[in-house]
Amino acid sequence: MSYGDFLAEQGRLTILQALGAEFNGHLRDDLLQKAVDVRLVARSIDWIRTQLTVLDELGAVTLQRDGGRVIAGITSAGRDHIERRRPLAGVAWPEDEG
Repeated sequence: MSYGDFLAEQGRLTILQALGAEFNGHLRDDLLQKAVDVRLVARSIDWIRTQLTVLDELGAVTLQRDGGRVIAGITSAGRDHIERRRPLAGVAWPEDEG
């Protein structure tokens, strides 16, 4: 696996975890960018949107447009992945807690 693939898989996991931590399961793309910047490595908003598109294609998130922003919402498939019930291809598996 290349470093770029590794970052993409970790980034998708970070995005799902950030969404899963929200009360309503939704965040704007700029807030998801900040979550990835803090937990992983600084990435552009275009990179975040690319990962959101992949997650949407996997059925892990839903996407809505609000002007120039993208709002992502986690789906049951996305929750199943971060809660370690069912893996999604192309998304890093959450590490054991503790």
